Amino acid sequence: MYYNQYNQQCAKKDENRDLMLARMLDEELFTDFTLKAGDLEIKVHKAVLAARSPVFPDHGVVEMQNVEPETLEQLVSYLYCVSIEKEEGLVQDLLQLADMYGIEDLKSECENILLLTVNENNACENALLADSFDCAPLRERAIEIIASSPNITKTEGWYEFVRKPDLVTKAFEMRDVKNSLEDDFC
Repeated sequence: MYYNQYNQQCAKKDENRDLMLARMLDEELFTDFTLKAGDLEIKVHKAVLAARSPVFPDHGVVEMQNVEPETLEQLVSYLYCVSIEKEEGLVQDLLQLADMYGIEDLKSECENILLLTVNENNACENALLADSFDCAPLRERAIEIIASSPNITKTEGWYEFVRKPDLVTKAFEMRDVKNSLEDDFC
């Protein structure tokens, strides 16, 4: 019973709590876990990690291979303050980390940001990313753009995209349906 009352109270935005957590992070107060990416080491709180992700291991250090330091900084920023920068490449990297560490709300936020920025130039890349990390709305939107873009074969991501026959098939099926609907109304 107490948990539900506490949960409802915590659901309200508490800026003081965010400031306290940020201060504890900045000053490394009571840190008991280390996240590493390249030369960057960030001392964090195991309790914060456990509250945000079911996946972080019990030992005190995680070395994140093939993760840029800037991406790790943004991950920690999200874990503590629920905010991230919205730069496309960084958001794609964060989506991968969110999937890897089971941080579903971050994964959803990254997908929503990418949904707003998907266009002809990045649709192939976003379709592949969405397919890899089971982001159905992003995959469908990217495939919709691919199916309706006459110049899609000239984009950088096209050659990687065509290596996934199931996605190419979906794009052609969507294009055929769109063309059929246009023919019916003309």
